[in-house]
Amino acid sequence: MEHGRAATGLVRMMNTVSRWRRTFLAVALACVILVSIGSISNAQDGRRVSIDQVIVHGDGESATAIVSVVDAEGKPLLGLTRFETYVDGELARQISTETVIDDNVGVAVLLLIDTSGSMSGEPLAQARRAATQFVYGLGDDDIAAIVPFGSEVPAEAEFTSDTPSLIARIDSLEAEGQLGTALYDSYIAALDIAAAAPVPRRAIVLLTDGQDSAASSVSTREMALSAASSSELPVFAIGLGADADLDFLQELVNEAGGSLYEASAATDVVPIFNAIAETLRSEYALTVQLPSSERTERELLVRVELPGGALSAAMTFSAPSVSVVSGEGSRSLLLPAAGLAVVVLVVVLAAFIIRRRWRARADATVGGGAEGSVLLRPNQRPQQASKVGGGRLQVLEGPNAGASVGLGAGTVDIGSDPECGLKLHESGGAVGGIHARVWLQGRRLMLHHVARRRQTYVDDKTVEWATLEPRDTMRIGPHIIAFAIEDAPSSS
Repeated sequence: MEHGRAATGLVRMMNTVSRWRRTFLAVALACVILVSIGSISNAQDGRRVSIDQVIVHGDGESATAIVSVVDAEGKPLLGLTRFETYVDGELARQISTETVIDDNVGVAVLLLIDTSGSMSGEPLAQARRAATQFVYGLGDDDIAAIVPFGSEVPAEAEFTSDTPSLIARIDSLEAEGQLGTALYDSYIAALDIAAAAPVPRRAIVLLTDGQDSAASSVSTREMALSAASSSELPVFAIGLGADADLDFLQELVNEAGGSLYEASAATDVVPIFNAIAETLRSEYALTVQLPSSERTERELLVRVELPGGALSAAMTFSAPSVSVVSGEGSRSLLLPAAGLAVVVLVVVLAAFIIRRRWRARADATVGGGAEGSVLLRPNQRPQQASKVGGGRLQVLEGPNAGASVGLGAGTVDIGSDPECGLKLHESGGAVGGIHARVWLQGRRLMLHHVARRRQTYVDDKTVEWATLEPRDTMRIGPHIIAFAIEDAPSSS
């Protein structure tokens, strides 16, 4: 009752505000939204934020995102506090924001080191030196495993915090006499080993100087990439020398998360290992409350404010479905939820009033009834409004060629999830559950790439945010999708 009287009073107070003030507030709000979007899309100075891993806690009601933020030179940015987190498109309450060191979040690192014949001599000597320094730099809560591979696929390996044992394992690494690298099989085997680590935060550091040998691996390139996509384990890949398969390593990083490092010479290996160690020590641990959802595939977006603009990153992750919070834990949420409901109600009512005012002005301008009238925005000419209908996405190529969806006032999700407005075939994992989200802004299409471990292309370039003009196309997996504006018929 108290909330009802408060809401009624606020609505009455808003009705006393003059029309031009309400219009001004609406325009100002739109400008703020546009500026926010622009600040994200224009942050292209080399700085980068990435979600390296999402750790879902046992109850499924919270999760910790391990986030890296680096400058244009790849060095971690420390001391950041202004993070925003969104789960399934909704602002999520942050329970805590800490660095992994402050929060004592240990990591299990699997060092997957190529010991094929081509690594003999200086390359393997530098690899042993780099791994030794890496192990000495581990924290009290960290553990590691040393896993060599060559033409033979690694079997089991033990994670331990015992430094002498790890150093002895490193010192025993020797290059094989024969050539041949079972890169695909070894990476997949490493995923199984890492999955058995006794701590939830995990990472793989992969060093190789070659390419997979068809005679060595049973698994294919596609099988390795598919395993990376479903693993939710970041990989820090190092390609040593001119013969390293950098294309595969880049795809691996795109699917699994992490970073790719190119070592042109063996002497580059040590500083690269040091940079990876610094990144792992400087990550942020953002623990957020997961909103109730029947879905098991969730989406997390992290946005961080930096001088000169904002950066964002997104990742899909698996989590148990969460029903409405009950019991003692729900009591603390009842009052905030009730207050939030009142605020939402007031905002909706205010928006309804403004919309009614604008529609009334539009009806008076064009002289039409409710069915034939056009909603005019401030300073918009009637003849301009009458020409624009809506938009449409049309799949030109791919398994879903011919499918289309209309674009209106809201957002449209694109992906393999059955709830998506434009549903696409998953195409062997190339298309995420909710792969991208689009919406109209005038005669342009705003595009936000959501599925971090997959890619969305515009003009053959991967994008996180993009603006498409009519007749522009995007590519998601094997699907080519065109954007068009549908003009409304001119009034006679």
